[in-house]
Amino acid sequence: SKLNLKDTINDLKNSGVAIIRAEEIIDTTHITVILVGRVDLRKFTENKMKKVKILGFEVSSPTSEDTCLKLELEVPAKSVEEVMDHLRRIAEAENVLLLSPI
Repeated sequence: SKLNLKDTINDLKNSGVAIIRAEEIIDTTHITVILVGRVDLRKFTENKMKKVKILGFEVSSPTSEDTCLKLELEVPAKSVEEVMDHLRRIAEAENVLLLSPI
C-alpha cells in the first residue's frame, strides 16, 4: 500500500540511503467476462471500481434484441472477488446474463 511504501522510503532515507526513484507495483490479473442481454454499456464501463482498467471490449448485436458484450479487465489480484461481486450485482439489477471465468 501507499502507506507502507512511504514508511519504507522514510526508513531508508533515515538510514542514509539515497532514494532516486520509488514506485508501487501492484500485482494484477486479467479477467474476461461476457454479458448477454439488453446491455447498457455505460453501467458496465463506468469505472467505479478502484484500480480496475478496462483493457478492451467487444460488442456484437445479432438480429435478436440481446446484445453480447465481452469485457477484458485488469484487476488488482486482491480485488478479483470484489470486482466480480460488483459485476454480478449490476448484471442482476439489469437482468443480464453474466458469464464469468471459472
